[in-house]
Amino acid sequence: MWVDGPLTRAVRDGHVLIVRGANIAPPAVLDRLNALLERDGILSVPECGTTATGEARTVTPHDNFRIVLLVDIHEQSRECIGPELSRAMRNRCLEVALPCMYNYQTA
Repeated sequence: MWVDGPLTRAVRDGHVLIVRGANIAPPAVLDRLNALLERDGILSVPECGTTATGEARTVTPHDNFRIVLLVDIHEQSRECIGPELSRAMRNRCLEVALPCMYNYQTA
């Protein structure tokens, strides 16, 4: 029996979804998000089976749906830790850099 996961529920119900370590997500996941974040994008969920017409289930994003992709940045070099998000994904996002709020040095 199929049960909708956090992404599908957030898209359908208009919640905010926070994705930590987005830059290390598997490419298949990022491809799915890329399609969702396009203008008039939809979430295709073929894993749950097909509709009565034989097509994959799709979920249209609720107007209030938001997604926050978090990427770890090295404090000194300001470089991404791990691979960077693709240019296509970055073009669909608003990038905001926040300073580290935690002091990693020990006394």
